[in-house]
Amino acid sequence: MSCYRGSPLWAVGLLFLWSDPGGAQTPIRTDLHGDPLPEHALLRFGSVRLRHQAPTYGVAFSPDGKSMASASTDASFCVWDAATGKQIHRFLVPSVRHRALAFSPDGKMLAAAGWNEAVRLWDLVSGKELAALQLKEGAEESVPAVAFSPDGRTLAAGTYRYSSATAEVRLWEVATNQLRSRLPGHVGMIHGLAFSPGGKLVISGSSDTTALVWDVTGQVGRAVEKLSRARLQALWLELASADAAKAYGALWALALAPRDSVAFFQERLRPIAPQAVPALVTALGANKFAVREQAIRELETLGQEVVPALRQVLDGQITLEVRRRVEQVLATLQQLRPREALRRLRMVEVLEYAGTAQARSLLEVLAQQPGEERLAQEARAALQRLARRAAQ
Repeated sequence: MSCYRGSPLWAVGLLFLWSDPGGAQTPIRTDLHGDPLPEHALLRFGSVRLRHQAPTYGVAFSPDGKSMASASTDASFCVWDAATGKQIHRFLVPSVRHRALAFSPDGKMLAAAGWNEAVRLWDLVSGKELAALQLKEGAEESVPAVAFSPDGRTLAAGTYRYSSATAEVRLWEVATNQLRSRLPGHVGMIHGLAFSPGGKLVISGSSDTTALVWDVTGQVGRAVEKLSRARLQALWLELASADAAKAYGALWALALAPRDSVAFFQERLRPIAPQAVPALVTALGANKFAVREQAIRELETLGQEVVPALRQVLDGQITLEVRRRVEQVLATLQQLRPREALRRLRMVEVLEYAGTAQARSLLEVLAQQPGEERLAQEARAALQRLARRAAQ
């Protein structure tokens, strides 16, 4: 079972073959690609080249229009050159009946899904599988629709559970392959998904005869929150969480309060004042619980830059209580260290969704960040998307 890969053997136009010993010529008509037409057919719209061995349910064009993809129930999906019909990639996942396809906005990835299987992400440069986003219920579920958010950081999938005949929209974080959100509500299979240009809404169409518009921010009906210092610190820590759902909630809480969050991010990016750490260490020994807790939060918020200074503190003469609290902060920072780069990427996402002049200015700073090419690349891409939306 495979995609059609026969090479063209016919010339464009009319071919004449010798069909009898007497030399009579029999005209063989061909299509514009040089492939023979059935008897009595005069013209073919399309081509037999883009062919699977079973019904084709999913199709998609790449963002630049130079390639297209098709998914079939024959366990394969293919990527084709849109101009020539030549096959670029053929992906085969045995026993999977593919149904849905979506290109990432940058055209570098393809999401594919179908019946009784995970949502898979494929690298279109190397042709290799990047990830399989497993469905918790396994064979109980199918995915008839997928869509990327405009920034490519979130993948939406419409899942359907056969046992209960219910469906939901699931949102995955592409960077971590972790689930960001679940949106139940449909009672029939979801056949279509699309994000709004700003990425804050998703629309889903279902065989239950309804289409639902979803708020992915989780903030509909809530007043815009004035973020206190303590709340900003808590959200900053959650932005580095291994729990993608918790981080997603923090991301939107920050994005929808840009005046507070952007100023807080600017502060986080400034070099730490020399006197800041000694003052906070002193506060760790304060008599008041609230003062001690605030100092702990401040040190954790400052991140990896305070680690050398705190280790020096442990080498000095300090009380057992202060030592215990410094060790507590170091333990927290050690846990956060592998996720620091992820938090900064999520910060770029917050700034893009915020979209204010101050947010764009900070993105411009991050786009020139020395020694952090991935961060700078993401910031530049965010600025380009904001510029395109402003021009529309």
